[in-house]
Amino acid sequence: MKFSSPWARATLTVIILCAIIIPSTNITQEAEDAYDRAAYEALLASMPSPAPATPSPVPSPTPEQTDAHSATSAPVVTEAPTALPELVFELPMDTYAGGFAPQNDGYFDTEVTLPDGTVIDAEGYSDPTIEAIYYEQRYYSADCHFVRIKIKHPSQLRTAIAKEVVGSSRSVTSKMAAAKNAVVAINGEFYTQRESSVFIVKQSQMIKSSPASKLHQLIIDTSGNFHITTSKSDSAAMIQQLNGQIYQGFSFGPALVVDSEMRDYPGYYFDADSGNPRTCIGQLGELEYLLCVVDGRTDDDRGMNTTRLAGIMAEKGCINAYNLDGGGSSTLYWHGKVVNSVNKSGAERDISDCVYFASAWPN
Repeated sequence: MKFSSPWARATLTVIILCAIIIPSTNITQEAEDAYDRAAYEALLASMPSPAPATPSPVPSPTPEQTDAHSATSAPVVTEAPTALPELVFELPMDTYAGGFAPQNDGYFDTEVTLPDGTVIDAEGYSDPTIEAIYYEQRYYSADCHFVRIKIKHPSQLRTAIAKEVVGSSRSVTSKMAAAKNAVVAINGEFYTQRESSVFIVKQSQMIKSSPASKLHQLIIDTSGNFHITTSKSDSAAMIQQLNGQIYQGFSFGPALVVDSEMRDYPGYYFDADSGNPRTCIGQLGELEYLLCVVDGRTDDDRGMNTTRLAGIMAEKGCINAYNLDGGGSSTLYWHGKVVNSVNKSGAERDISDCVYFASAWPN
């Protein structure tokens, strides 16, 4: 038999040498291992070098894996596992579809520590897509109801209009909120169904197309960020700048906080300088928001003017904050019920629309 290739001859030489040096009747385990290693190394040395290749990542072996690895085994290359894409739960941004029903076990009792160190009772809700904390705090002889909210996707900040929910131009906040499975909801603005020159967008759908000449504008883009303008020209410019990225648009006001600075607009519409029930919404950070509803028009709660409300929203850390419809319309819906004092009669007022936050968790 002829061994013409170099690697074959080298292998045969190693085998013969080992056979001569180590008697077959006295082969120990160490001798066998040495024989195997020598044969394997000789085989590798005699083979042509492979073309360079980009190696796959190889995890470092554990001591147990190292001990168990046979001396005759070729190196095993294990490819790194492919990372699974992060699941993104979202709701449709171009329809009035509601969210997923909040889970009963998602609610919990908690506490909130105020800046002065005071600890107050609060209630929270949490699931993998939304976190919300509701608490009350008193300012200027009025109970203020706050909800701090963090969501996973901009689509969880939503609006509903009465016409779509009940088929007529007006309904109460709680009915619209319940129909949409809201975690929390507030009343919206006043102009949704009015024939006025205003700019209004709900769920990416244009309701009114012309910026008002004197009303302040809140536009929420498709990333969930707030943009507040205080003149018709600035509103028109912002609408043009955000063309195709406008998710919600409100025409009410006044602006309370703009670019982290408190704003004061004495003489603004809607009896802004008087103590009244108030509703406002602010942005704290990326996909993080603050709602505030102020009680008023009772002996115990005197309401608030928008200057004081602006100061509170700035104090709470809002980057931008905006006043919505107030008075008898002011409503906060939380955990399936209205939690603020509404109207003098205690009955909700029929309104045109609401703003709500919903879960995107398909429980």
